[in-house]
Amino acid sequence: MKRVYIAGPDVFRPDWPDFARHATATAAALGLEAVLPIPAIALTGPGVTEPGTRAQADRVFRGCLAAIATVDGMVANLHPFRGREPDSGTIFELATARAQGLPVIGYVDSAQALEDRFGTPDDDGAIRDEAGYLVERFGLPVNIMPAMGCTEIVVGSVDAALRRCAELTAACPRCQGHGYITEMAQVGTPYPRPMSFPCPVCHPTRLLE
Repeated sequence: MKRVYIAGPDVFRPDWPDFARHATATAAALGLEAVLPIPAIALTGPGVTEPGTRAQADRVFRGCLAAIATVDGMVANLHPFRGREPDSGTIFELATARAQGLPVIGYVDSAQALEDRFGTPDDDGAIRDEAGYLVERFGLPVNIMPAMGCTEIVVGSVDAALRRCAELTAACPRCQGHGYITEMAQVGTPYPRPMSFPCPVCHPTRLLE
């Protein structure tokens, strides 16, 4: 059974235990094993209902990394969180999975392009946020790096992402659903070394509606 990490800021939801149980049951119905960042219980204790220490934070950090190291794929909640951008912790986990060559299915609640959330272009054609920073215009629902780091991004809930993850991990004969293939290549060195390349069968990033 393929193991899939459930990434996202959902751990902070007041109904996290219900969400976690739902995601676990949905994954099981699709033939997947859900791996949660924390157990399906209400968050209390150090770092939540009372101050925590750096050592306690490090245990949480290492626990999540250890869990990601055991999975075959990831679904990542990229809905805006505490602002217009996805949760930064989720982006770190997404990048970790990407670096391991795992397939990552992101999910968003709207296909609206990032730039469309900031208004219309100025006279010079640029779109800027409230602080005057430029907003990229690539028609993607999130920033370039997480968007291109995902194998695919679907519009919908964790259910839709899990369905797509099940299809990908079961269907690709070239990379077995990992999204990347490793081959020996001679790049920038006189000696061949293993390099990861996007799987030509299943990797191209696209927005599924």
